[in-house]
Amino acid sequence: MAQHFKAVYFPDFPAATARQKSLTLAFGTKTRELYEGVRDLSSEELRQLLGADSFESITAAAQNEDLPLNTYCLRQIKQALHQVRERQRQLPLIGTDSQPQLFDPVTVTFKGGAKEPFVRWYPYL
Repeated sequence: MAQHFKAVYFPDFPAATARQKSLTLAFGTKTRELYEGVRDLSSEELRQLLGADSFESITAAAQNEDLPLNTYCLRQIKQALHQVRERQRQLPLIGTDSQPQLFDPVTVTFKGGAKEPFVRWYPYL
């Protein structure tokens, strides 16, 4: 199984250009399910899950817990996703096998057709 990567952009990331201001998180075979949960999220949503708006605060928190930066970020995302899913949990109807969604589809913008010429004009809710 291949390794997957997800970039999170920070305005204070120490880099020369805006394109390089990203922290790249690595997801392995054990964290494949976690990757599937965050694959389509934006950097803003990922920063909310991480609980930090700056790269400096994330590195300081990882150093305080004596963890590598990638491990700390994956743990924070996993805990945040667990809390979000617990809040949205409701009892399923008998006989249905619907999987819980991370965000309510009515309250988020449409991202699936971002490359389509007519869909990218306005968000469709």
